[in-house]
Amino acid sequence: ETFQLFRRRASIGDSSFFVTKISLMADRKPFYLDGDRFCGLTSENLRGATAITGIKISDGSFLDIDELEKLIVQFCDALSHCMIVGRVGHDKLACLVTLKTAHEGAGLALDRAGLFLANKAGSDASTVISARKCPLFVKAVRLVMESVNQTFRYSFPSPRDEWIQISFFHILREEFSATNGMLQPNGTLNRPQILARFGHIVSDLFSHDPPATTAPAPP
Repeated sequence: ETFQLFRRRASIGDSSFFVTKISLMADRKPFYLDGDRFCGLTSENLRGATAITGIKISDGSFLDIDELEKLIVQFCDALSHCMIVGRVGHDKLACLVTLKTAHEGAGLALDRAGLFLANKAGSDASTVISARKCPLFVKAVRLVMESVNQTFRYSFPSPRDEWIQISFFHILREEFSATNGMLQPNGTLNRPQILARFGHIVSDLFSHDPPATTAPAPP
Protein backbone atom coordinates (compact mmCIF):
# COMPACT_ATOMS: atom_id res chain seq x y z
CA GLU A 1 0.00 0.00 0.00
CA THR A 2 1.17 3.50 -0.80
CA PHE A 3 0.01 6.61 0.98
CA GLN A 4 0.66 10.22 0.06
CA LEU A 5 1.08 12.25 3.22
CA PHE A 6 1.12 16.00 3.47
CA ARG A 7 0.49 18.43 6.30
CA ARG A 8 -0.75 21.95 6.65
CA ARG A 9 -0.63 24.09 9.72
CA ALA A 10 -3.79 25.48 11.26
CA SER A 11 -4.28 27.60 14.33
CA ILE A 12 -7.06 29.27 16.23
CA GLY A 13 -6.70 31.40 19.32
CA ASP A 14 -3.84 30.07 21.40
CA SER A 15 -4.07 26.61 19.90
CA SER A 16 -1.83 25.47 17.10
CA PHE A 17 -1.81 22.04 15.55
CA PHE A 18 -1.13 20.10 12.39
CA VAL A 19 -3.93 18.69 10.29
CA THR A 20 -2.66 15.63 8.47
CA LYS A 21 -4.37 14.68 5.25
CA ILE A 22 -3.81 11.27 3.75
CA SER A 23 -4.63 10.61 0.11
CA LEU A 24 -5.25 6.91 -0.20
CA MET A 25 -3.61 5.41 -3.28
CA ALA A 26 -3.72 1.76 -2.24
CA ASP A 27 -5.07 -1.03 -4.44
CA ARG A 28 -7.72 -1.84 -1.88
CA LYS A 29 -10.44 0.75 -1.54
CA PRO A 30 -11.73 1.79 1.88
CA PHE A 31 -15.37 1.14 2.66
CA TYR A 32 -17.09 4.50 2.20
CA LEU A 33 -20.48 5.36 3.63
CA ASP A 34 -22.94 8.19 3.09
CA GLY A 35 -21.93 9.64 -0.25
CA ASP A 36 -18.19 9.00 0.08
CA ARG A 37 -17.97 10.83 3.39
CA PHE A 38 -16.96 8.14 5.88
CA CYS A 39 -15.06 4.93 5.91
CA GLY A 40 -14.96 2.61 8.85
CA LEU A 41 -16.30 -0.49 10.55
CA THR A 42 -20.05 -0.86 10.68
CA SER A 43 -22.42 -3.28 12.40
CA GLU A 44 -25.81 -4.15 10.99
CA ASN A 45 -26.65 -5.84 14.30
CA LEU A 46 -26.24 -2.47 16.02
CA ARG A 47 -28.50 -0.55 13.62
CA GLY A 48 -25.66 0.70 11.47
CA ALA A 49 -23.43 2.02 14.28
CA THR A 50 -20.06 2.84 12.76
CA ALA A 51 -16.56 3.21 14.16
CA ILE A 52 -15.18 5.76 11.70
CA THR A 53 -11.57 5.32 10.59
CA GLY A 54 -11.40 8.13 8.05
CA ILE A 55 -13.35 10.83 6.27
CA LYS A 56 -13.15 12.15 2.76
CA ILE A 57 -12.70 15.91 2.44
CA SER A 58 -14.17 17.95 -0.39
CA ASP A 59 -10.77 18.39 -2.05
CA GLY A 60 -10.60 14.62 -2.52
CA SER A 61 -8.06 13.89 0.20
CA PHE A 62 -8.57 11.32 2.91
CA LEU A 63 -8.23 12.36 6.55
CA ASP A 64 -7.21 9.80 9.14
CA ILE A 65 -9.74 10.11 11.95
CA ASP A 66 -6.96 9.71 14.54
CA GLU A 67 -5.95 13.31 13.88
CA LEU A 68 -9.36 14.66 14.87
CA GLU A 69 -9.61 12.39 17.90
CA LYS A 70 -6.21 13.50 19.17
CA LEU A 71 -7.23 17.13 18.71
CA ILE A 72 -10.36 16.65 20.83
CA VAL A 73 -8.32 15.13 23.66
CA GLN A 74 -5.76 17.95 23.38
CA PHE A 75 -8.55 20.49 23.83
CA CYS A 76 -9.55 19.03 27.21
CA ASP A 77 -7.03 17.68 29.72
CA ALA A 78 -9.82 15.86 31.55
CA LEU A 79 -10.35 13.49 28.61
CA SER A 80 -8.24 10.38 28.25
CA HIS A 81 -9.58 8.94 24.99
CA CYS A 82 -11.99 9.77 22.20
CA MET A 83 -13.45 7.68 19.39
CA ILE A 84 -15.39 9.36 16.61
CA VAL A 85 -18.44 7.42 15.47
CA GLY A 86 -21.30 7.65 13.03
CA ARG A 87 -24.32 5.75 11.84
CA VAL A 88 -25.18 4.45 8.39
CA GLY A 89 -27.59 6.80 6.62
CA HIS A 90 -26.75 9.79 8.81
CA ASP A 91 -24.50 12.68 7.83
CA LYS A 92 -23.32 13.75 11.28
CA LEU A 93 -20.43 12.81 13.55
CA ALA A 94 -20.50 11.90 17.22
CA CYS A 95 -17.88 10.71 19.68
CA LEU A 96 -17.42 8.49 22.70
CA VAL A 97 -15.09 9.99 25.31
CA THR A 98 -13.54 8.73 28.52
CA LEU A 99 -12.36 10.73 31.54
CA LYS A 100 -8.98 10.43 33.21
CA THR A 101 -9.14 8.79 36.62
CA ALA A 102 -6.92 9.02 39.67
CA HIS A 103 -5.45 5.54 39.59
CA GLU A 104 -3.85 5.99 42.98
CA GLY A 105 -7.25 6.62 44.56
CA ALA A 106 -10.71 5.10 44.33
CA GLY A 107 -11.44 3.33 41.06
CA LEU A 108 -13.58 5.95 39.34
CA ALA A 109 -12.31 9.09 41.08
CA LEU A 110 -11.57 11.96 38.70
CA ASP A 111 -7.95 12.97 38.34
CA ARG A 112 -6.78 16.55 38.88
CA ALA A 113 -7.73 17.69 35.39
CA GLY A 114 -11.24 16.36 35.82
CA LEU A 115 -11.61 17.99 39.22
CA PHE A 116 -10.34 21.26 37.79
CA LEU A 117 -12.89 21.13 34.97
CA ALA A 118 -15.65 20.33 37.47
CA ASN A 119 -14.64 23.21 39.72
CA LYS A 120 -14.46 25.59 36.77
CA ALA A 121 -17.95 24.52 35.73
CA GLY A 122 -19.34 24.96 39.24
CA SER A 123 -19.88 21.23 39.57
CA ASP A 124 -19.24 19.19 42.71
CA ALA A 125 -18.57 16.04 40.68
CA SER A 126 -15.60 14.06 41.98
CA THR A 127 -16.06 10.71 40.23
CA VAL A 128 -16.73 9.63 36.67
CA ILE A 129 -20.21 8.49 37.68
CA SER A 130 -21.15 11.80 39.28
CA ALA A 131 -19.59 13.76 36.40
CA ARG A 132 -21.66 11.87 33.84
CA LYS A 133 -24.83 12.72 35.73
CA CYS A 134 -24.00 16.36 36.45
CA PRO A 135 -25.53 18.83 33.93
CA LEU A 136 -22.86 21.42 34.74
CA PHE A 137 -20.00 19.01 34.02
CA VAL A 138 -21.62 17.75 30.83
CA LYS A 139 -22.15 21.36 29.74
CA ALA A 140 -18.43 22.02 30.29
CA VAL A 141 -17.56 19.12 27.99
CA ARG A 142 -20.10 20.42 25.48
CA LEU A 143 -18.33 23.79 25.47
CA VAL A 144 -15.10 21.95 24.68
CA MET A 145 -16.82 20.31 21.72
CA GLU A 146 -18.00 23.71 20.52
CA SER A 147 -14.39 24.92 20.56
CA VAL A 148 -13.36 21.81 18.66
CA ASN A 149 -16.08 22.43 16.08
CA GLN A 150 -14.91 26.01 15.67
CA THR A 151 -11.44 24.68 14.89
CA PHE A 152 -12.90 22.20 12.41
CA ARG A 153 -14.75 25.02 10.65
CA TYR A 154 -11.51 27.00 10.43
CA SER A 155 -9.53 24.01 9.19
CA PHE A 156 -12.12 22.87 6.64
CA PRO A 157 -13.68 26.10 5.33
CA SER A 158 -15.38 24.67 2.26
CA PRO A 159 -19.20 24.62 2.47
CA ARG A 160 -18.96 20.98 1.37
CA ASP A 161 -17.13 20.20 4.63
CA GLU A 162 -19.62 21.86 7.00
CA TRP A 163 -20.72 18.41 8.15
CA ILE A 164 -17.32 17.84 9.85
CA GLN A 165 -18.66 18.72 13.28
CA ILE A 166 -19.18 16.77 16.49
CA SER A 167 -22.95 16.86 16.88
CA PHE A 168 -23.30 14.43 19.80
CA PHE A 169 -21.05 12.93 22.46
CA HIS A 170 -21.30 10.42 25.27
CA ILE A 171 -19.10 10.15 28.36
CA LEU A 172 -18.38 6.49 29.04
CA ARG A 173 -18.12 5.10 32.54
CA GLU A 174 -14.71 3.45 32.20
CA GLU A 175 -11.44 4.34 30.54
CA PHE A 176 -10.11 2.45 27.55
CA SER A 177 -7.23 0.14 28.38
CA ALA A 178 -5.46 -2.93 27.06
CA THR A 179 -6.74 -4.79 30.12
CA ASN A 180 -10.40 -4.33 29.21
CA GLY A 181 -9.67 -4.88 25.53
CA MET A 182 -10.52 -1.37 24.39
CA LEU A 183 -6.92 -0.59 23.45
CA GLN A 184 -4.49 -2.51 21.28
CA PRO A 185 -1.15 -3.55 22.82
CA ASN A 186 0.44 -0.53 21.09
CA GLY A 187 -2.02 1.83 22.79
CA THR A 188 -4.23 2.55 19.77
CA LEU A 189 -8.00 2.20 19.89
CA ASN A 190 -9.38 -1.28 19.39
CA ARG A 191 -12.25 0.01 17.27
CA PRO A 192 -13.96 -3.32 16.55
CA GLN A 193 -14.03 -4.16 20.27
CA ILE A 194 -15.24 -0.70 21.29
CA LEU A 195 -17.96 -0.80 18.64
CA ALA A 196 -19.07 -4.26 19.74
CA ARG A 197 -19.33 -3.14 23.36
CA PHE A 198 -20.76 0.35 22.95
CA GLY A 199 -22.47 0.19 19.57
CA HIS A 200 -25.89 0.41 21.23
CA ILE A 201 -24.85 3.76 22.71
CA VAL A 202 -23.76 4.97 19.28
CA SER A 203 -27.14 4.02 17.83
CA ASP A 204 -28.91 5.81 20.68
CA LEU A 205 -26.90 8.99 20.04
CA PHE A 206 -28.46 9.16 16.57
CA SER A 207 -31.93 8.00 17.59
CA HIS A 208 -33.39 11.52 17.46
CA ASP A 209 -31.47 12.58 14.37
CA PRO A 210 -33.40 12.11 11.11
CA PRO A 211 -31.48 10.19 8.44
CA ALA A 212 -29.92 12.22 5.66
CA THR A 213 -32.29 12.42 2.72
CA THR A 214 -29.66 13.27 0.13
CA ALA A 215 -25.96 12.65 -0.12
CA PRO A 216 -23.66 15.50 -1.18
CA ALA A 217 -22.56 15.51 -4.77
CA PRO A 218 -18.96 14.37 -5.19
CA PRO A 219 -16.49 17.22 -5.77
